[in-house]
Order: sequence, then C-alpha cells, then structure tokens
Amino acid sequence: MVKTGTFYKLWTMFAFSASSGLMVIGHLSPFGQESGLMAAEAATVVGVLALFNGAGRIIWGFVSDRIGRQRTMLAMFVLNAAVMFLLREMGGTIFLLATAAAMVGFCFGGTLAIFPSATADSFGTRYLGVNYGLMFTAYGVAGIVGPMIGALVHDLSGTYVYAFLVAATLSVMSSILSLTLKTGRK
Repeated sequence: MVKTGTFYKLWTMFAFSASSGLMVIGHLSPFGQESGLMAAEAATVVGVLALFNGAGRIIWGFVSDRIGRQRTMLAMFVLNAAVMFLLREMGGTIFLLATAAAMVGFCFGGTLAIFPSATADSFGTRYLGVNYGLMFTAYGVAGIVGPMIGALVHDLSGTYVYAFLVAATLSVMSSILSLTLKTGRK
C-alpha cells in the first residue's frame, strides 16, 4: 500500500480535510464570541456541530455506498470549502453560525466515514486493519496541525477569518486531489 501513489493521495486528502474540520472545531466557540455571541450561545453552536458530525458519518457513508467514494468525497469537500469561505460572514448571529457549524460538522463526519471504505476499496480487506491504521495517521497529524494552524493564523492576524480561509483552501486542495483519485470503486 505505501508503495502506491493512491495511498499518498488518500492520506493527504484525509490530512487536509481533517485539518480543516478540526481547525474549525477547535476555534468555533472563540470565533463565535469574537463575533458577538455570548459564551453559552457559542457553546451551543459547538453542540450543533457535534450532532451533525454524527449524522454526517451515517449519511455520507450511505451516499458513498450508492454513488462511489470519489464522487462523494468531491461533493463533501466542495460543500465544506464553500461553507468555510462563507464562515467568516456567518459569525454574527447564533442561527447563521449554527447553520455553518452544522454543515462543517456534517462534512467532517463524512470524512471519518468514507476513508476506511476508500482504504478497503483501494487496497482490499485482507490487511485492512494495518492499512487503515497507517491511513489513520493522517487524522493524528491533522489533530495537531489543524488547530495549531488556526491558532497561529489567529495570533498573527488577530482574526479567525484568515484561519477559516486556510481551512477552505485545504478543502479545495482535497477536492482537487479527489478528481485524480482512482479507487477500486467509482
């Protein structure tokens, strides 16, 4: 598996998309508060994200079984990028921020549902435990890198707007990589 370009494409897409989602998850409440929401409202928005994260795992998994991993990834990454680009405009009201958080959580949940199946489709199920264990290191890297990039960009710029633009760019890059992906299933 590690001798193939497919592994590195999948790994990079996983790392980018998870970094994007984790960057928002880690900074959503402070962004909401900086945008004028009360702390309890910002915390509620994080709860909305968590609910849609769970729903995204089920729904995107179902969709990917029907239309294929590549098409599902492309749709999910494009939707996530669009929301990330708009997120900076959606912090002022609890309704708008909750809507954005729902979409980010929905797409982030899908990331965690699709990559195990994409790994199996691409490399078979015989060594899926080991193969997905290696693939899942992308999530570990994202868990460190995503929130740290968000914090660094915020510290340098004084706003989360640019951090969310970085998150959007990571989703766009995942979208582009998904167009070049060849898995065992379309």
